[in-house]
Amino acid sequence: MICLCTAMVYQLQRRVRNLREQLQRKELHLDLLRRKLSLQEDTTKAKCLLQQERDEANVRVKKLVKQVDRLQLQLAEAKSQIRELNSQLAEAADYKVGQFG
Repeated sequence: MICLCTAMVYQLQRRVRNLREQLQRKELHLDLLRRKLSLQEDTTKAKCLLQQERDEANVRVKKLVKQVDRLQLQLAEAKSQIRELNSQLAEAADYKVGQFG
């Protein structure tokens, strides 16, 4: 009877040890999953930040393109005015030459 009880105790102790090992493995697995989830969350946050920065940069680019277009129109107008003034200057010079010449 004592041998039977001792054998049962050893069997139960082995079972407890096996269950503890299984629990430790599961806890380790859960820790790894938590780390993986944390990394994925960090990656998602980083992607969101990059997307926001990209969107903001696109808005700035659109504004700058509009500004460039406006400045190119102003430049074209200024060049046209310069041509017109040069033409008037040439006419005035011809007029002076005609009067004094």
